[in-house]
Amino acid sequence: MNYLELIALAKKRAKIKTDEKLAGFLGVDKTALCKWKYGVSKPLPQNALKLAILAGVNPDPIVAINLYESAETDELKATFHRFRKAASRPIGG
Repeated sequence: MNYLELIALAKKRAKIKTDEKLAGFLGVDKTALCKWKYGVSKPLPQNALKLAILAGVNPDPIVAINLYESAETDELKATFHRFRKAASRPIGG
């Protein structure tokens, strides 16, 4: 799911009609929201979490991918990669 789809789903489930109202609810401006929708930039992890919760989807993969993509070093990316791999294993597996 990309941010365009996530934002559309969040608006639908929360019964928010405009990008401007959703942006206000998230505490960002409409320009930031539009940049997320079209892949110009990514939301901060806390905003990705809010969108996932509004959309009614599991926030874990969205936030994990968001954190991974915003990692500034290869070492940090490797840490997130190990975390994502471990988190995808079944408990006790």
